[in-house]
Amino acid sequence: MIKELSFLLLAIGIGIVGGLTFLIPAILWRLIRKKPLFPKGKKLDSPKIFYAGIAVFGGFAIFCFLTGTPLLAVASLLGMLVYIRGLIVYKRD
Repeated sequence: MIKELSFLLLAIGIGIVGGLTFLIPAILWRLIRKKPLFPKGKKLDSPKIFYAGIAVFGGFAIFCFLTGTPLLAVASLLGMLVYIRGLIVYKRD
């Protein structure tokens, strides 16, 4: 297997395990306390978080392309697409 692909799969696996490590206890705690899982929150006042996400993921993708790791760059571009979609939805509302 390509070293870059194994590194990407390892990073995704660690991210999933780490996320579940914090997510499952939080969900159980909210269920025990009989609170809603998705509380109503405030709407975003500015799209700064979307611009920051686009800049971070886009910058990392450019860095990965320049260092010769195209699989990581494509994965970063996919992450950037999430923030672009969020910005489009924010602008429509």
